[in-house]
Amino acid sequence: MNSAMKLRTKFAILLVALTLVLSLAVYGGLEFYKRQQVSETQSQVEEMAQVSARQIDATIGEQRDYVGYIASQPEAREFDRSDRYIRAFRANTRSFSARIVAANGTIIAYRGAVTEDSRQSILGANHSNRTYVRRALSGGVYVSDAQQVGDTDRQVIRYSAVIFGPEGPKGVFSTAMYLNDRTVFTTVEPLNTTDQRVLVAAGNRTLYGGGERFGTAIAGESTVDTTGWSVRVIRDQSGLASRLQGLVIAQGLGLLFVLLVAIGFGYWEYRTSLRQTERLLSAFGEVRDGNYEYTVDLGESEEWSSIGEGFNDLTEGLAEREAAIREHEQRLGVLNRVLRHNLRNDMTVVLGHAQRIEAGTDDDALGLSASSIVDTGEDLLALGEKARHIEELHERDLEPIRVDAVTAIDEAMTAVRDEFPDADVTVDVPERQPVRAVDELRTVVEYLVDNACRHGDQPVEVTLAETEDRVRLTVADAGPGIPEHELDTIREGQETSLEHGSGLGLWIVHWIVEKSEGDLQFDTDDGTTVHVDLDPVPTGEDGTEDGDESTDETELTPADVRADGHGIGGDG
Repeated sequence: MNSAMKLRTKFAILLVALTLVLSLAVYGGLEFYKRQQVSETQSQVEEMAQVSARQIDATIGEQRDYVGYIASQPEAREFDRSDRYIRAFRANTRSFSARIVAANGTIIAYRGAVTEDSRQSILGANHSNRTYVRRALSGGVYVSDAQQVGDTDRQVIRYSAVIFGPEGPKGVFSTAMYLNDRTVFTTVEPLNTTDQRVLVAAGNRTLYGGGERFGTAIAGESTVDTTGWSVRVIRDQSGLASRLQGLVIAQGLGLLFVLLVAIGFGYWEYRTSLRQTERLLSAFGEVRDGNYEYTVDLGESEEWSSIGEGFNDLTEGLAEREAAIREHEQRLGVLNRVLRHNLRNDMTVVLGHAQRIEAGTDDDALGLSASSIVDTGEDLLALGEKARHIEELHERDLEPIRVDAVTAIDEAMTAVRDEFPDADVTVDVPERQPVRAVDELRTVVEYLVDNACRHGDQPVEVTLAETEDRVRLTVADAGPGIPEHELDTIREGQETSLEHGSGLGLWIVHWIVEKSEGDLQFDTDDGTTVHVDLDPVPTGEDGTEDGDESTDETELTPADVRADGHGIGGDG
């Protein structure tokens, strides 16, 4: 086998090595350069995002400190001059609005980019429950999240600081500033270029940036500590893509070259070696079909010649073994038929004489002996019938079909009750249970129930039920149980000179269940319980089994194939 695989191994190793070397030479340089450029750009945009976030944070900090400074001025406490105070504040800042709120939450002064009617409606309003008032009165300078201005797309940020009087908090100074490149984002605007954009967002809301999107881009992101806003720096990658385009062309040509080389080498290998593989596979197909006389000549090289000789030796050995098996089966068949014929004829004579002696003698001992001869003779005739049944099973090409297990059980129970009219047998089955089995399922039930009636303690229980994924047929009795050595012969699959069963019944059950693709299990801890697990026939949505063309299709039962039945004897 090692010699036979030398050429394939050489081909596989050479092809893999060639593909790897050429691919790495053409593709490796491109990938290295691309990853290096992307990595450098990624580091740059991430660093730029971090710097931008820190600058925005510093700007907010400066404005927060400035609002705190304004609130701490003595003039802020003079509420009778509040309107003039916030006018002066707005004149020196880019605020959207400014207000002074008394400690009880009443707005006592307000100026902003609003109409006079709006301003008057705000004055006197009670904002004691507003967050900016409560947070400012609790100490420090409160910085709000970004807030939308009315129905516009503009956003503002609010700063609020407590105004202390001689006796404690007297009110709150609050201002709102637009979020744009002239207030909070002054340090960000220079970063916007033709190939780079800066976006600032609060959750799903964009506070700054937007506009043209790049087809391919690299992004870096950071967070403003004070507000939690995300800052994204996005850089266009089209420039890098154009630089890589030339290398991509070179890569494609290189890979095309690799492909052409592989195809050429593969064609050469096919012409010199793989054709031999096809001939060998064809030869194996002949052997699979039973043509053991087939030979093959693969003499183009030393390796293939060795493989051909090994194949021819194999077919020669298989032909000899097949001939020996056929001769053995022929002898067994002749011997089986002769023995069964002679056994049946001679045993009929023996039974006739024994029954005549039993009926005509007054000697109790002689009558008992004659009765024993009759019983033993009938058992031997039944054994002969089982041997004939086994021969029939092996001669027929049995395949699992759809069988109604309930019908098979009913027919088997009819035969058993004819044999044992006084037997206490209970049957618990549904109205109908299709399973996949060979057409001998009735025989399995017959043998198992017969054995239970002959050798077990009644009552005998026969049940049929669905398990998680199969259908289980169970025959149980309270008798002494099947001897362990008989079960061992079934499990091992062969009789030996030291361990053999007392009859053929269990073998027939074993073979039928095996051909039905089922499982056979024995439990002898308390009496004898035999489980036969079979595959169910799936049921379609219309109530018929899958594969049925009509709902009144006749179910194939064992009686449709074997109408003669078989005697079931008492050997188990």
